[in-house]
Amino acid sequence: GIDVFGRGCFGGGGFDSATALERILAAGMSAALFAPAWTVERAPPGECDTLAAAEAREARFWLGRAAAAAATSATSPRPLTSSPPLPAIASHLAPRPTLTDLPFFTNFDPGFGPHTFSSGTLTDPRPYYDLRRTRPQPTPSPN
Repeated sequence: GIDVFGRGCFGGGGFDSATALERILAAGMSAALFAPAWTVERAPPGECDTLAAAEAREARFWLGRAAAAAATSATSPRPLTSSPPLPAIASHLAPRPTLTDLPFFTNFDPGFGPHTFSSGTLTDPRPYYDLRRTRPQPTPSPN
């Protein structure tokens, strides 16, 4: 497995976690990511103060620096393209269809957000980060 915190992990973890993933997959092995919430749990002060900033760090982790910069240029807490491109974890993941059975349900919860609502009513004004709440998200077709 890959410890995103980098504890004893090849590549050092963090935004370089894809380096270890590349080596593991090149050896024909499978891998698991441990603690991908590192992106917000260990963000420097001020880098996750807004939802947009947290989303920018998530995009940088999963998509790599160049793709994240293109996707989040308006909301990024700092320029992401000043360094060499980071390898992208997402580039090593095979797309899988979300919809495989009917009926299908999603509430589009990404697992984090600025507030909590229930049936359209604000139930908690604080930001949340709870990946257990994640539900399928719309994704572009690869075709």
